Amino acid sequence: MIRAVICDDEMASHSIIRYLIENEGLPIEIVGTAVNGQSSLELIQREQPDLAFLDIQMPKLDGFEVLQKLRESKTKVIFITVYNTFAYAQKALRLGACDIIEKPIDVTQLKEAIIRAIGWNFTENET
Repeated sequence: MIRAVICDDEMASHSIIRYLIENEGLPIEIVGTAVNGQSSLELIQREQPDLAFLDIQMPKLDGFEVLQKLRESKTKVIFITVYNTFAYAQKALRLGACDIIEKPIDVTQLKEAIIRAIGWNFTENET
């Protein structure tokens, strides 16, 4: 089971990501959530999840700052954002993010991002 955290200042995003993971039967356990950059950093350092869904624009620290402070962490990061800019994507990848997906979150995009981040292959009947 993949251990993951959701870090986003919008509670709707927490609910949507959790719903999509559960509805698709993905082998991911949400082990924590955070609503700002500082609490996201603390959560990831404490829980050491395999995967973090991390919003770029959050109070206290933005997602880029969080990722910079996690340089030694083995946690794979998938950025989530409403901003569709090449500069954001470029910066995310340069900092070591596995992927960047846009809000509203599409289940296909989410699954593809997880596959790229974790290296698993999902089939119709099996995870």
